[in-house]
Amino acid sequence: MSAQISGVAAGDGLDFRLDDARVGNTFDAHRLLHLAADIEKESGDHGLQDHGLQDRLKERFLAAYFTQGLDVSDPAVLRDLAAEVGLDESRVDEVLTSTVYGIDVQQDQAQAQAYGATGVPFTVIDGRYGISGAQPVEVFVQTLEKAIADRAPQLLTMSKASSDAAACGPDGCELP
Repeated sequence: MSAQISGVAAGDGLDFRLDDARVGNTFDAHRLLHLAADIEKESGDHGLQDHGLQDRLKERFLAAYFTQGLDVSDPAVLRDLAAEVGLDESRVDEVLTSTVYGIDVQQDQAQAQAYGATGVPFTVIDGRYGISGAQPVEVFVQTLEKAIADRAPQLLTMSKASSDAAACGPDGCELP
């Protein structure tokens, strides 16, 4: 199955090597993603060098797992990967040697369960629509269109068929 998924990914230009992937507990990796998000918040509008730090770290973790066969449950590997994308090593060590962000990850897990996620990938759109598994682009487009349509206020105009109804405008009301 891993070879088949890797082959499908290759057809889409993705370099997956799932036969090399190492299964492990990614709890610490998720805690580091919370650290990266906090660093982004700390940098504010004036610290653009940290903009997208969490995304860069997530992408680095995914590449390490899916294409390099690295153990993303190993603290030493996590430390190296976090340093590669620019996280301060002392802050990474503080997280890895403590329970910091543990509650945040547990809350994320509880939210995922509430959404009905039983595996990955699981995409949530607008907090209301879940897409389970690797789906075709069309499924994402349809779901996004539905979410947009459901969010947009819809105005229904109710009127009589004739034009002799009372109406008010910027200059006041005029009765027929």
